[in-house]
This record gives sequence, C-alpha cells and structure tokens, in this order.
Amino acid sequence: ASVAYAAATTLTYATLCICQFGSIFMRRISPGRKLLTSYLWSNKKLFVAFGISIACMLSLIYLPLLQPYFGTEGLGAVDWLTALIAG
Repeated sequence: ASVAYAAATTLTYATLCICQFGSIFMRRISPGRKLLTSYLWSNKKLFVAFGISIACMLSLIYLPLLQPYFGTEGLGAVDWLTALIAG
C-alpha cells in the first residue's frame, strides 16, 4: 500500500476514535445541563479506559514496530486538527 493510502486510513481510524470518545462524553451530559458538571468527571474508570484507548491508538499510529502490521502512518498536526474538527 502507498504512503498516502496508509495516511488516509490512519486519519480515518483516528477520526472514528475521536468521534466515539465524543459520543461517550455526550452521553454523560444530560439535556439542559452545563458541560462542566461534576457528574461528567465523576466516573474515574471511564477516564482510565479513555487513557488506555488513547495510548493504544497512539501506539498503532506512531510505533514503527506496529505500523506494517496495521497499515498505519504517522499523522501530522494538520491531520490531528482535521480529525478533531470532524469529530
């Protein structure tokens, strides 16, 4: 696979992960409530799971040992900004 294809699929993977993180956060916010409430931040296990998920995602993207097996390519700042905006 070409480098451009690997970068595109990696960006897609990162965007989907960010969308899922956002979806989980939005589930913890009740309609009509403020964003920064104590309920949103009360589930410590959720944040541990987020940390593990983010570490795994970054490992798949940036560890050269894993890149050939998963067909990933490192992302630049513009790519991450694109994923965050899309997510």
